[in-house]
Amino acid sequence: MNWFRTILDGLAMSVVFNCCVAVFWILKPHSFIVMFPKSLQKKARPVTKEERRHTILMYATLYPAILIWMILSTYQAAGEDRRNEPVCYTSVYMAVQSKS
Repeated sequence: MNWFRTILDGLAMSVVFNCCVAVFWILKPHSFIVMFPKSLQKKARPVTKEERRHTILMYATLYPAILIWMILSTYQAAGEDRRNEPVCYTSVYMAVQSKS
């Protein structure tokens, strides 16, 4: 297992994820009020349908994109590390196999 590649992929995914959430936060900050404690939610105005739709749009685009990135990164790393074996290993399986 290539630990340097694993760490760099993790850092890159976290940077992309956090930047996307920050952009959505800047565009529609009130749409995240549902994630705050109940006492703050009661003091704020209710979330509109547009804000709720905006949050769902963020979830619908961001999470699949990060998941696809993880799958493709694992696929590529498996191809680099194991040239003679099929490239269908997940990163967890590869980690278990490298320890045994």
